Amino acid sequence: HVVDSIELEGNTLYLTCTITDIDESAEPAATRGTIISTDNLSSVYGQFNVSAYVNGNLSTPLTETDKGGNALTSPASYVNIPYVFDKTYTDDASSATYKLWKTSSTGSFHWPLDQNVPLTFYAYAPTSAYTGTDSWAGLTPANNFKTGGVIEFDYTVPTNKTNSSSKRVDAEYQPDILVTSIPSIKRTDSNIINVGEGSTAFCIVPLTFYHALAAVDFKVGADLKRDITINSLKLFGLKASGKCTFDPSATTGSQSADYISWDFTDVTDNTGSYCQTYDYEVPATAPATDPALGSASQTFMLIPQTFGPSGDAPEAKVTITYNDTYARTKTVSLHATGSMAWLPGKKYTYTITGSLDLKLTGGLGPYEPGWWD
Repeated sequence: HVVDSIELEGNTLYLTCTITDIDESAEPAATRGTIISTDNLSSVYGQFNVSAYVNGNLSTPLTETDKGGNALTSPASYVNIPYVFDKTYTDDASSATYKLWKTSSTGSFHWPLDQNVPLTFYAYAPTSAYTGTDSWAGLTPANNFKTGGVIEFDYTVPTNKTNSSSKRVDAEYQPDILVTSIPSIKRTDSNIINVGEGSTAFCIVPLTFYHALAAVDFKVGADLKRDITINSLKLFGLKASGKCTFDPSATTGSQSADYISWDFTDVTDNTGSYCQTYDYEVPATAPATDPALGSASQTFMLIPQTFGPSGDAPEAKVTITYNDTYARTKTVSLHATGSMAWLPGKKYTYTITGSLDLKLTGGLGPYEPGWWD
């Protein structure tokens, strides 16, 4: 459907949007700003943080023990211990299908001797050391972990980031935030994966991460005018911050939007403004398919919100700065006359198309939650 249109020197500039699910295909190794999938979590972020608590009690973290369940002399609490990707899989052939992660700590963590004692796990990525931005400090048990596996945090999207040429590159500093929890799981529960036998046996706790943000990127239509350079895009009039809540008991669904919600009760303005420089020269020969405008790491990772007259951001817009011999700037609305929403775990792809007209179309690709063991 047509979201907005304005006359552009005899031609028309359109912004349209279609909606499907995100395609969670593997992306090559990249930096922050990249959408995270099962295949690139290790190459992009390198680690994620896990906390586990006995009986779901946030004051009783699991501690390092020996195989007999005895606490080590100076046990470190199982709080924000980074898990790093283990490229050397176990020699047990039965586990060849699992991507195993293990703690970088020198100690080990064993299930309580009483296998009926439940543990509650909390996990998130990226850790603060891997974001490259001052607006994401990671999560802490005292502030962000709640009973029942609920995770809450306040977040402000990075903006006003520049490269060595002083050009805006906000999208490159916006991380894909992943969160999850497993409340009250026992060693004997059916979703614990048992591998091997005897002294070499171990169990795997599977974590399904969910995306807290919405991804927004752009493509260039194969039929776009040949003499155009798209310099930059700026999205503005958006919610810049909000409170995110992950609630594992909210539903039995399988997508991020089933578990994650955003609240703007304490946010009174819509001043979010995010700009990414591309300086993309439309190729002289039209490509067979629509190429991406920018790389995977130049995807905007923004707070999910609603648009339209009664939405969270009723005046959200996008400005296209381009050059077709003369420098030009045009602005259109990001939403339809009615209502529209960016949802957690969805990717919204807008495409600039038209041989004579300059048009914007949009779409999402399918999302399936990724598994990390």
